[in-house]
Amino acid sequence: MDTNKKFDNLMKDYLGDISEKIDCEPEMLKQIEEGIKNSEGKAGHSRNNNPYKNFFGLNMKRVALIVICFVVMSMGLTVMVSAEARNLVKDAYNSVISIFIVKETKDGINISEVPDTILMDQSFSGQLDDRNITSEEVKKKFGVDLFFPNEFGGRCTKIISSCITTVYQISYRESEDLASKLLTGDQDALFVSLKNKKKNTLGCVYFDNKSYKNFWIYMESAAQKPAETGKMLEKIDIEGVQCRYTLRPYAEYQTKQYSTVTSDDRTIKGSGEDMSKEPYYIGKYYYIKWTYNNVDYTVRLENESDYDDAKEFVGVYIKELKKWKSK
Repeated sequence: MDTNKKFDNLMKDYLGDISEKIDCEPEMLKQIEEGIKNSEGKAGHSRNNNPYKNFFGLNMKRVALIVICFVVMSMGLTVMVSAEARNLVKDAYNSVISIFIVKETKDGINISEVPDTILMDQSFSGQLDDRNITSEEVKKKFGVDLFFPNEFGGRCTKIISSCITTVYQISYRESEDLASKLLTGDQDALFVSLKNKKKNTLGCVYFDNKSYKNFWIYMESAAQKPAETGKMLEKIDIEGVQCRYTLRPYAEYQTKQYSTVTSDDRTIKGSGEDMSKEPYYIGKYYYIKWTYNNVDYTVRLENESDYDDAKEFVGVYIKELKKWKSK
């Protein structure tokens, strides 16, 4: 079977699936049918006398590619694709690549192949130098009072801090372009220019000298739109604070390199996840979450077996947090 024949069959199958979902008024169908009858035996039509021109004014949000002619017959829907329309559709099809995302369903964790235009929440992180930023600046920018002490409880030592911006409902394609711009552009200005809703998070990794494990702790203003919360496993009380124990699947992808050239011809390189290839590992992150004084806190566990150590870590942190807030 030649390429055009395969393509025609593909389009017929696709339109067969969506034809029942197209919302079309009976009067519109009547106009189309009358137009077909009136045009029988004619070799072609001019642009200004096109019986199908109103048909393409339909609200066809579910139709991905609208450069197609429909001929409505008494027994159903027959599709005719011109060579020009076929080429336009092929070009649009080739410009879309597939990416692989992880979804949790009632049957378990699955890998789904979706177009790179699908909208999802994407996070962009960078190192936070909290030695060169005042508490007032943190409060103004992030809406929280920063509490990442160098050490606390006589057992926990700070390793590194970060700031994370989550952009809601952005496509993978757009996020790659944004990541490239962030290498050289004014990051704050770039995020502000986005129409998407966003939220800012502060993060810090601590080494617990008692359990010899690392724990990530995040804090963000509770007034912001929350991101995906994950599956609730248990509600627990730690130091008089109601906490939630949750899990969320995650995927690890191959690394993709990208670069951008500055105005003075310097090349700056970066890297990110290559979601155009299937993830090589799928795992689960476990979290202990709580809200205190209008700030949302999250501690991330690397493994489910870290649960008891993480609860102890959270208890020590909450004790220190309460002392600091009472000053």
